[in-house]
Amino acid sequence: ILVDAYLKGNYPPRKKLDWKAFESALVNMAEAHRQAYSILHSVLDEPFGRRISVGMPLLIDDFRPASFLSEDIRASENMSRFANRFLKETIPYHDFIGINYYQAYTVRFNAFSWFLDTEFIKGELSPDGLYRVLKSCAKFKKPIIVTENGVDTSNEKMRIQFIASHFLAIKKALDERINIRGYFYWSLIY
Repeated sequence: ILVDAYLKGNYPPRKKLDWKAFESALVNMAEAHRQAYSILHSVLDEPFGRRISVGMPLLIDDFRPASFLSEDIRASENMSRFANRFLKETIPYHDFIGINYYQAYTVRFNAFSWFLDTEFIKGELSPDGLYRVLKSCAKFKKPIIVTENGVDTSNEKMRIQFIASHFLAIKKALDERINIRGYFYWSLIY
C-alpha cells in the first residue's frame, strides 16, 4: 500500500516518487506495529491465561530475474529486499508471519526505471512463487499463515486448479518442515 500511496500515486495521499514521505510512512508504520504488539500482549495475555499470537498480514510477492545476467539477478534481489524490509525491521514483534501472496514477477535491470533500476516485465500466477516466499520467510523461525491467496475468476475449473496447485506448493514446504499453520483463500464472490 505504501508503494501505491507514496511512489505510484494510486492511493491517498496520491504522491508520486515521494521517497522521503514513503520512508517516513514506513518508519511510522513499523513503530505503530511495535507499540501495538507490546500493548496487545500487556493487556490480553493475562485475561486469556496464555500468550496470545500477534502478527500482521504482509503482501509478499516473489521476484525472479528475467535472465541470468548479473544485473537482472541483482534487480530481483533488490526487489525482494525492498519488499521484505518492513518484516525484517519488525520481526521480533511478530508471533507469526502473515503472508498475502498472489503472484510472481519477472523483473530486469533498467537504469532508466523510476523504481530501484528495475523494470517489471510481467506478473503471473505461480505456485512455485508461493513456495519460494514460504521458504524465504522460514528463515525468520516464526510460524507462517498464508492470510490471503486467491484468483479473481468466475471460471471454476481455473479456481480449482489454482487452489490445488498452491496447496501442492504448501505441501512441498510442509514436507521440508516449514512451520505453516494456516491458509486462507481469498476470492471475489460472483
